[in-house]
Amino acid sequence: NATELSEYRALLAEKEKQIEDRQTAFLSLEQENTKLKESHVEAIKKAENDLQASLERLAGTEIQTNEMKQTIQALKSEVEERSAQLLESQALLSEKAKQLEEAEVTFTKEVEEINSLRRQNE
Repeated sequence: NATELSEYRALLAEKEKQIEDRQTAFLSLEQENTKLKESHVEAIKKAENDLQASLERLAGTEIQTNEMKQTIQALKSEVEERSAQLLESQALLSEKAKQLEEAEVTFTKEVEEINSLRRQNE
């Protein structure tokens, strides 16, 4: 029984370490996603500022208007691309969160089984 108890404790410690590792990975993904969001917000703000500055410089002539249309399209494309990247990152984060929740449920069941076996051995 002492050997089994020791084995159960080792298994429990291993499972707790796995959950801790998963939580660390999840937090890392959350931080990465937050940084990505901040980067996208900054890029969008910069694009908006660049667009505003371009509007002020290019007002007046037909050539300048055409250049402005091209700039606007490029900035819109960049914003769309960054928005798509953000959505992909959020989907990945959601999937990782789901995996972590599933792992926690599995871990809880395993701990309950271990506790049940401990009670039976007592």
